[in-house]
Amino acid sequence: MTLNRIYFAVLIIWISACGSSKSEIPITSEPIVKKKIEHFNIIFAPDLSNRVISEIRPKPVEDTQIILDFIRNVERVLTYKRNQNQYDIYSFDFINKNLISRFNVDLDAMRLDFSIFDNRQIERIDYLRNRSSIKTFDSDLQRFESELKKVYTSAEKDNYGADIYSYLNSLSQSNLGKDLNEFEYQNVVYQGVYRNILIIFTDGYIEAGLYGDEGCKDGNQCYYLSSNKISEFRKAYKDSGEISIENFFLKNNYGIVPVNNPVLTEFEVLVLEINDRSLDVAGNATVHPKDYEIIKLFWSDWLQKSGVKKFDILPISSSKDLAQKNILEFLGIK
Repeated sequence: MTLNRIYFAVLIIWISACGSSKSEIPITSEPIVKKKIEHFNIIFAPDLSNRVISEIRPKPVEDTQIILDFIRNVERVLTYKRNQNQYDIYSFDFINKNLISRFNVDLDAMRLDFSIFDNRQIERIDYLRNRSSIKTFDSDLQRFESELKKVYTSAEKDNYGADIYSYLNSLSQSNLGKDLNEFEYQNVVYQGVYRNILIIFTDGYIEAGLYGDEGCKDGNQCYYLSSNKISEFRKAYKDSGEISIENFFLKNNYGIVPVNNPVLTEFEVLVLEINDRSLDVAGNATVHPKDYEIIKLFWSDWLQKSGVKKFDILPISSSKDLAQKNILEFLGIK
């Protein structure tokens, strides 16, 4: 047997021996796993039109109650699936920006930013437990509450329309939570990401600068959704003899003109407190389909075509507990 043949035979035997014993194979390091940690960037944006005047549009739970109840119990959100380094931001925004100066509002007072503590968890805890000598959660909550009530008191006396269409069109990158750094711990790379949640308080009737044919394009596609537009849609639907309201809506190209704003793809939108004007004082329907059914149809189509990643449209809350339940369920918090 030649030397080359002997070498080849030995090599084959060595490879076979290695393959027969798994314990002899060198152990490589474990692959790095990537996980996301979700933080909340929640924006409260109310329609401050005449819907905030309780004598005109009474409802069981006021906007201020819903917002403040949520903020007071924010620790429940902060500690959901997280026990440290929470970067949550909770803020108030105006649909009509002109009201900020008109009402002399301090928007900074209506912003709770837990990201300022970065990875200094002891400072974050001291702030929440009101142990900090610099500032405390209770003091910031008082400022938030005072400014919020001032806004609604001013709006009741001096209310303006709420152009929700233009507001959604004006949202920008500055409204989103900023990028967060990665960190590695025990072969796991953690990436902090923001869930951008926009909570709109409105009765569902969308105002705009133009109405009638001037406020529409392509026939039944409009920039507004008024009581008259809802009544016209209801009559046309009933006259059509169509059984499915959804089919009638699609066949006749009804809808609100989609907003062309890429930032909306980063938002989840919760629309609260739709106040159905077609109900009587006892809460009974005076017409069918009800305004709420039509409003939800128009809004759902609008938000979807505008690129909103997740949304829900809910009627007025009958109690404080239900209002909080609706928000927490939308956030996915049990």
